[in-house]
This record gives sequence, C-alpha cells and structure tokens, in this order.
Amino acid sequence: MDYTIAPGAAASFTFSGDHLAWIGTVGPSYGSAKVYINGALWKTVNCNASTTATREVLLKYGFGSVDTNTIKIVKLATPGHPRIDVDGFVTFG
Repeated sequence: MDYTIAPGAAASFTFSGDHLAWIGTVGPSYGSAKVYINGALWKTVNCNASTTATREVLLKYGFGSVDTNTIKIVKLATPGHPRIDVDGFVTFG
C-alpha cells in the first residue's frame, strides 16, 4: 500500500490489458483524486466516507481492447480530508 497527503502528488501505473480496477481505502480522513486514463482526465474520485473501509474498488475502467495503457491518480487539495491510498491495481485481459 502507498498513500499521500500532499496535494498534487501522483501515482502512475502502466500495464498491458483491457480492464483495470483501482483498489484503495475510503474513510473520514480521505479526500479526492483526479484520475487520468492514457493522459486524459477521466473523472474525479471521492474517497471520503463516514466509516473506514479498506481494499475497496474505487474505480473500474474498460479500454475496449488489449493494449498498453496508463492510469495516473493525482491527489487534490481537499481541506480536512488529506489522504488518498493506492493499495493496488487489478488488471484483466
């Protein structure tokens, strides 16, 4: 597991496949992160929750065909909710 509380900190993962899942934690001290797929902003993921839950599927993405793909997760400055975890990635295809 890896985590950050620094706004703008990023984690990237490149793989060969056609499906991906980001596994992480949600909870009261967790904030939001922007998710880029192959360099393009895909969505913002909010990891804030009233109770802590580990090893959650925070997002799933299907690429349509097996290829080399990259996901980049960028921590946003979320006041009062400083943390984002990357427990791992699961790939398919």
